[in-house]
Amino acid sequence: MKVKVPYANEVYEILPHEKIKNIITGLNPETIVRTAHEGYIPGIKAGYAAVNLVTGELESKSLQQNEHHKGIDALWVAIYKIGPNPPDWPMEEIYTDEEIRTWKNSEEYEEGICIDEFHQIDPIQIYEREIEAEIYHFNLDWEWINEQLDHWYTKAL
Repeated sequence: MKVKVPYANEVYEILPHEKIKNIITGLNPETIVRTAHEGYIPGIKAGYAAVNLVTGELESKSLQQNEHHKGIDALWVAIYKIGPNPPDWPMEEIYTDEEIRTWKNSEEYEEGICIDEFHQIDPIQIYEREIEAEIYHFNLDWEWINEQLDHWYTKAL
């Protein structure tokens, strides 16, 4: 199946629609979430986990608002997006019951010190916990994915 790419007078062969769907359903949630995070720049660029329509490979993409890829670089379908602002997880998703209990029983809690300042956990560890929460709640948005697939496969030459 061949498609013409945006912003260029080029035509490329893409994998069949069903093959792309099979690739997507075979991916593991952790791989998808972590791939999207590779392209994520907090507050600046959204990160995407995307399946390349030519190769079938899972790739990380990074786009600012109103930014688009052109030519062969545009031949992908986003299956998951993070950003430009991350989810605001409830503290129960990030901290253990013991960490929350210790904080709530502290003088610092009474003084209005937030749990992040109280525990002073390494930001990288907090980021990992946030990713773990995202993986736990992961869900493919098939409506969004199918809209993108329809866009490409209805344009086939």
